Amino acid sequence: MYLTYNNVAFMVLDVCGKQVFSAAGVTVLAVLLITGAVSARTWTVDDSGGADFTKIQDAINNASSKDTILVNSGMYFENVVVNRQLILRGIDTGQGLPVVDARRSGSAIFLTTLSKGTNTLEGFVVTNSTASIFWPNAGIRVSSNNNIVRNNYAINNSIGILVEYSSNNTLMNNNAVNGSILPFYAGFGMQLTSASNTRLINNNASNNGNGIDLRLSSNNTISNNTVSSNLIYGIILQYYSNNSVVSGNTILNNSIGRGIYLVSSTNNTIYNNKFNNLRNVWDNGLNRWNIPRQAGTNIIGGPYLGGNYWSDYAGVDTDGDGLGDTLVPYTSSGNITYGGDYLPLTNP
Repeated sequence: MYLTYNNVAFMVLDVCGKQVFSAAGVTVLAVLLITGAVSARTWTVDDSGGADFTKIQDAINNASSKDTILVNSGMYFENVVVNRQLILRGIDTGQGLPVVDARRSGSAIFLTTLSKGTNTLEGFVVTNSTASIFWPNAGIRVSSNNNIVRNNYAINNSIGILVEYSSNNTLMNNNAVNGSILPFYAGFGMQLTSASNTRLINNNASNNGNGIDLRLSSNNTISNNTVSSNLIYGIILQYYSNNSVVSGNTILNNSIGRGIYLVSSTNNTIYNNKFNNLRNVWDNGLNRWNIPRQAGTNIIGGPYLGGNYWSDYAGVDTDGDGLGDTLVPYTSSGNITYGGDYLPLTNP
């Protein structure tokens, strides 16, 4: 079939369902508006059969960018590599969320740089990944930008969730617990390495060697997380992790080290957190431990925001506003080297 436009004759061919126009030796591939855009597809995975695939990796390898993969309840002994933009969603079909078991080799789920970011990963249990100082594997490992990782359980991994060399990722409503502690490797609930503009919101990082660890990672937000019963540190900011906000977190019963530990990191703002640990804090940088007094319900129910609640603050609120007025700034007996918390929260 031929069409004519501006006195030029075009031959119209059909190639793989698309219209191909050829003129003067130049072929232009175009999808006519009447055909519409190619729709993203939804694939299903079930380890017992009855779905499109029985393995998650097979579904990924057959999917196109921006497809959705639904993974039903089951045990998946795989090292899942996400190398294109996808929505990867675990579905509880009656036997719990799907479990991805790395079998102590590599990461359970890895969002690689080839995934090009903008992925959504939710609804999985990831377990039995093993890391070392040379191999940064994790239950969930993220090396691309603009991803959403939410509602997952990372259990018994050397690192529960690792975000590395990337930006603008969101980790929300995840549980990174029971991190395995190996010789010369403490085990981490969540770790950021050279990551920026990452949001850690409403997560639980407990019963690990360390709870949340930032290294060479700046301009991040750590808010409303529970960080408890970790063997060494609750939250760590180290190796020039600067310009982040740490607020609204409950940091309890972290034992050998500190509730929060900042080393060689500056210009961070830490406020409205609840600290109740054997040793609450250590900080050798120039950081802010309170914001200016302002109305708003704080983390222990008081009427004003200001600094943090410290279990070992021995000062007194003399004017009844829920903020300490004596023995300020709070420095944890000198463990905050510069400045300190000038508006520590007191029990209402």
